[in-house]
Amino acid sequence: MSAKEMFEELGWCELPNNNYPHLIMYKRETPQHIQRITFDKKSKKISCACLDDTYVKKGFRMKNTPMHVDMKHFKAINKQIEELGWNK
Repeated sequence: MSAKEMFEELGWCELPNNNYPHLIMYKRETPQHIQRITFDKKSKKISCACLDDTYVKKGFRMKNTPMHVDMKHFKAINKQIEELGWNK
């Protein structure tokens, strides 16, 4: 199973990203948060964030909060790292 398939099985979708081809981004929405996992192929960094949109609804800027990663997500992230060849 590919990383994309693993993320889709967990309820994530890959965002189309024509403006930043060096980024792979997955997104999932919950009632309270917009969650995003980003793989930056240039810097070889991964970002996992919960974007709290309740602040936007109140007129504030979007707030980033930490995102917990369980074992299923860790395996999908690890698979993406493997597919990118970062584990060598």
